[in-house]
Amino acid sequence: MSVAEEDHNLLSKANSIKSIIEGSWRDISSKLSGLDIDEDDFKVIFSESKYVDFIFGERPANGWYYQRCMEALLPRFPSCGDYLINNCADDRIVASCLSSGFYGSVDIYNKVATFDHLPESQAYAAALCDIDTLKLLVKSKSSKIRSIAFQRLGPVECIDEMLSDSVAKNRAMGVQYAPYGYEKLTKMTNELARSVFARIVAKIDVQYLPMVLANRNTKNHWQSKIIEDRLNRGY
Repeated sequence: MSVAEEDHNLLSKANSIKSIIEGSWRDISSKLSGLDIDEDDFKVIFSESKYVDFIFGERPANGWYYQRCMEALLPRFPSCGDYLINNCADDRIVASCLSSGFYGSVDIYNKVATFDHLPESQAYAAALCDIDTLKLLVKSKSSKIRSIAFQRLGPVECIDEMLSDSVAKNRAMGVQYAPYGYEKLTKMTNELARSVFARIVAKIDVQYLPMVLANRNTKNHWQSKIIEDRLNRGY
């Protein structure tokens, strides 16, 4: 078969899949299960962007159609799950393979947890990978992935990383878990995020409390009242 004939054959099968998912949602699984497609064609169609985009281009981005396709077709080719996870650039297909359990070993979670180019799949895997991989994810470029790592590892493992994170939500987590009077809080008196600042004011050692007075957040009446009350109490 020539390259042109092969492309025509694959496009024809991709079009059949597209037609099925554009039909009644009730029939998608049964029709896909009966589709005339072999393993090699399946690998190509669901790993190459030109076919994936052709099939799902008009579909909503919630992943439902991707999940139905994988659940209907992968039982016929279970070993293809690992192939798609490692070769497909479409996040929702990889996420569908993971959530459906189509992989040879749970160790795949450690690998996918480092896939910065697949954010949905990466987040799914980060919630399930091993501790050694999590420790690497504390330095991830993604704040969502760092947050997952912080929550799973906990403050015993990474309290200082939480407190120095570039995202307020993660810093707030760190302040929440920090012991009362924790020394690193004294280095956060210029915190601009109000939600984080409020927690710092409540937990910083009172002898360092005057250091926060230059912070613009003290213009807030509620914040300034808390500071005043703590200074008056002396603890």
